[in-house]
Amino acid sequence: MATTSIERTRGEDGTAGMTWNPTTGCDQVSHGCDNCYAMTMAKRLKAMGSAKYQRDGDPRTSGPGFGVTEHPDVLSEPFKWRKPRKVFVNSMSDLFHPSVSDGFIAQVRNVMAQNPQHTFQILTKRHARMRSWVNRWADRTGDRDADDPTGFPPLPQGPEAVRATYKSGRGQLFADMLDSIGTPPEGCAYPLYDWMEGQRFWSGRYLSNVWLGVSVEDQHWADIRIPALLDTPAAVRFLSVEPMLGPVKLREEWLADDLADCSGRPAIAWVITGGESGRDARPIDQNWVRAIRDQCVGAGVAFLHKQWGGIRPKTGGRELDGRTWDEYPNGAR
Repeated sequence: MATTSIERTRGEDGTAGMTWNPTTGCDQVSHGCDNCYAMTMAKRLKAMGSAKYQRDGDPRTSGPGFGVTEHPDVLSEPFKWRKPRKVFVNSMSDLFHPSVSDGFIAQVRNVMAQNPQHTFQILTKRHARMRSWVNRWADRTGDRDADDPTGFPPLPQGPEAVRATYKSGRGQLFADMLDSIGTPPEGCAYPLYDWMEGQRFWSGRYLSNVWLGVSVEDQHWADIRIPALLDTPAAVRFLSVEPMLGPVKLREEWLADDLADCSGRPAIAWVITGGESGRDARPIDQNWVRAIRDQCVGAGVAFLHKQWGGIRPKTGGRELDGRTWDEYPNGAR
């Protein structure tokens, strides 16, 4: 847990947001990852002896200290924050990396469900797994008792009992979560898969305090990742067009009203742009950013420009056409 200066996590009063890393480590999956700041930082943290960064990743796609690792010991952190915060989940990893277990993702979701005062922002390049996982959680088929359609089965205890009783995607993910927790200590019991309690913590389609986004560094990945995001239930969907490596044209249907949720909010409610940072930063063209800004303004979609990039990205200012663009989704807390 740490406070962060990342612009998209700032509160309405300008207070800094938080980063929360229940997992660390990742692997490069596209050329937007070529100069990954997190991989460079993990190497440094390993050399400093940080316990969370001692597992090395595949040298072809990762690096020293950047092997994917789950950290159950940090799951309790959001409960300790007294003031509501915007939280960047996994600034040093990707929650939907294939090496993160389904059960551990369910544990992370449980923490977010029980902390509705915070707004959690999840950004991924693993669009397919995100879509699959969230839609399985939204699946309630099989939760009802087949012999009594008006009621529900007795509350099972333990992963195998849940797996045998509930055939829905959500029931199976809950069983995976129990597996990932491990055998309870003596005198304790597994959490129950309680459908009624589920109305509070195991909500159906999505959590109202969780925003889901995908990284789209160019048009190629925009055309692949954005449709997957639109097929994923979420309270707020957003795009991180950073590092922006080429022009990106957003289709009109991507910015249209989300008719599936009847929320009055665009299907993509927020677009963030930014240039690459670091010594080997690839250049960004102002006209690329200007084109996306104009599309967002025309569609009523919130737009935030994070930085122009370079070795010292914060010293070059953030203005575009004489204005700092710091918009957030309508209705967002």
